[in-house]
Amino acid sequence: MDEPKYPRRSPRRETMIIGALRTDDGDEIPCVVRDVSKEGARISVSQREPLADSVELKLQCSQGSVRMRVMWRDGPFAGLSSLNVGLLHSRT
Repeated sequence: MDEPKYPRRSPRRETMIIGALRTDDGDEIPCVVRDVSKEGARISVSQREPLADSVELKLQCSQGSVRMRVMWRDGPFAGLSSLNVGLLHSRT
């Protein structure tokens, strides 16, 4: 998979964390968080349905969720940017 060609502000850390994306309608889309950084995450989505511009990412290992902006999508993969910088990284 070709990832976007832009400089990263912080290093990525590979993960395999089960999670879910919650839409504004309350639907949950299962996902796997493939890597994280202070600014966001790369996920794989088990369903090929469209994603809204922003979603709530809930990690299986966490009680809360993080509001994320969908930055790019390539097939089952998507790049998410945290709207609360650093919050996602502290939960993994």
